[in-house]
Amino acid sequence: RMVRMVQEAQGSKAPVQGVVDKVSSVFVPVVILLSILTFVIWIAVAGWNMFPYALLTAVSVLVIACPCALGLATPTALTVGIGKAAQQHILIKDAFALENMCRVNAIVLDKTGTLTEGTPKVVGEKLYSGFEEYVPVLLAAEMRSEHPLAVSLSEYLRQKGVKPIEISAFESITGKGVMCEYRGEKFWIGSKALAEENVGVLLPDLFSIYFGKGDSLVAAFEVKDALKENSKEAVRQLESYGVEVYMLTGDKESAASEIARQAGITHYEWGVLPDDKERFVLDLQRRGKCVAMVGDGINDAPVLRRADVGIAMGAMGSDAAIEAADIVLMDDDPLKIAKAIKISRKTLRIVYQNIVFAIGIKGICLVLGAVGLANMWLAIFADVGVMVIAVINAIRALFVKNL
Repeated sequence: RMVRMVQEAQGSKAPVQGVVDKVSSVFVPVVILLSILTFVIWIAVAGWNMFPYALLTAVSVLVIACPCALGLATPTALTVGIGKAAQQHILIKDAFALENMCRVNAIVLDKTGTLTEGTPKVVGEKLYSGFEEYVPVLLAAEMRSEHPLAVSLSEYLRQKGVKPIEISAFESITGKGVMCEYRGEKFWIGSKALAEENVGVLLPDLFSIYFGKGDSLVAAFEVKDALKENSKEAVRQLESYGVEVYMLTGDKESAASEIARQAGITHYEWGVLPDDKERFVLDLQRRGKCVAMVGDGINDAPVLRRADVGIAMGAMGSDAAIEAADIVLMDDDPLKIAKAIKISRKTLRIVYQNIVFAIGIKGICLVLGAVGLANMWLAIFADVGVMVIAVINAIRALFVKNL
């Protein structure tokens, strides 16, 4: 089902047209038409005895208007931008991702592993009758799960000397927890929602993980994850760029609100399942937002593809998330999210500068060439000179230290 969701997201994402293609689709036909008109007007005004000069003028218009500056300097700027990002440990997979990142005005952050360290610790527990007998079942089930909370609980139990046993019928319930069997009895481990489904009563929102047998609660554990050192500053920088910041998590409300408060995030939702994340991103897109999604888990892969820009935390991220993402942050520093936006905006600014400069200079030279005032040196400057200047403008980003 996860693979199918990724494939659907891939199929619905339209490719972005390059800036040069948009300009060239208009620029080239106009130049050809202008060259023909130049030749026709010279013949009509000066007569056929000026045929060599009319032909030379028409050809000079084509030489001056050669779009080499647009064809070379723009991809140079994109290449420089991607290279500059790589120096900052930001892997941008293609130029489309770089261009889309420039337009992002809403960013959705997964909590665990993105804003937090991703290594939660058990800080509290409440044990009921039968725990000592069934705790090996709990450890065996949690060792099969890849969820960060399960990994932390497994490590906690092993440190207390618990040994796992053989279990059967292990099943992962997306967004809720796991179920298994031992000696014909059903056990479950997971969220408050899963516990309430099995116990049949409402439970207080005090713990992160609940463990039970049948309709009985056996134990509950409180697991907390610390906020990353740079998360609050990252949120501040993103908001300073005019980007709306949202946080989504499958955790309980108290844990979500605490992390949101520490990070300075106003918009957040808790108890979110993988399908809910995708619906949340789609809702933002329907409201006209260009959305970037940041995550690291296998269940984040579909929504990373669905977003306009998918960003994976590479050091701790799953292979599925890294494969689905357009951008990978290799050192898991949330500040690099804002850095990626800064690099993309600077790069696209250089691209537009090159386009405006090239078209402006060539436009002036075209007019001079069409009326016969262009000489050889002007034609060379309009072709080679403009191209060299545009390339220099592109590569200057390599020497900007604070980019």
